Amino acid sequence: MAEASSSSEPVDHSTEAIAALWGESNELRDKYIELIEQSPGNYNSHVLFVLATVLLCAKRRPFEQAAYYMYVGQFRGFYDVYRSKDQTTSGDLYTLFTEICQPVLFQLHQEEVSISVLETLFKKVFEMDEIIPHNYDPCWMNAFGLSAMHAAIGGKTFNKQDMCIPVEQWENMAKKAREFFRGISNQIIKDVRERKEAAANDA
Repeated sequence: MAEASSSSEPVDHSTEAIAALWGESNELRDKYIELIEQSPGNYNSHVLFVLATVLLCAKRRPFEQAAYYMYVGQFRGFYDVYRSKDQTTSGDLYTLFTEICQPVLFQLHQEEVSISVLETLFKKVFEMDEIIPHNYDPCWMNAFGLSAMHAAIGGKTFNKQDMCIPVEQWENMAKKAREFFRGISNQIIKDVRERKEAAANDA
């Protein structure tokens, strides 16, 4: 899993990208689609989830293109959750994934998505994660967790960087995220294969 190329804090443009993708300006949306596709490592999972749905629904791109960004976002989201001391962020990642990517997930459950497409898709996700850097705020998920909510309720200052585990542990978390996502991708292929076999038997 490729990390940011600089030791300095990366400039994160994720918030403005999300606003542009959901916004009413087609010109601005197209600008950010191009920017994200050129440098996906500059944006967090939230952006990639939104991009996946916009590509499928607004731009009528093929399922494979939308699903690619959806799963890159999920894969990297697991890594970001593992880097957080606040493990309630795992539930927040799941909510972002299922709510934003609902149109892409719906199409995944249609019989026309082939096993070979999924196998190629996941192979690409794993390969690209090795070379795409993480040039976004590594602690972004902490703003969604219960620690941030409790701080807000109590009127306390919340520093999301304080909720990240030490950098020295990140490599192990990257391996953990890779193993976890590999299990998920294998299960998705297994589930789709079983649905197709069941549908064939019912025909």
